[in-house]
Amino acid sequence: MAGKNQHHIWQMLQRGFSLKEHNDNHIWVYRNGVAPERTVTRLFGQQSSFYGPRGSEADENITNFENATQSFIQDARK
Repeated sequence: MAGKNQHHIWQMLQRGFSLKEHNDNHIWVYRNGVAPERTVTRLFGQQSSFYGPRGSEADENITNFENATQSFIQDARK
């Protein structure tokens, strides 16, 4: 389960572009017309109950997909 703060931009993908510092994964975020900003993966691309309440069908489906594909993504990243 993703819990209450659900990421619509998968943290595992973000971590592939991050720098680990002070027990957080730091990334740079680039947006059109805005100066780049540094943030952490646990805060970026997440929203409270984005896929619905904790344990909802959408939350379960996303979690199952992430669990099923994470080893493939890690291998592709290498």
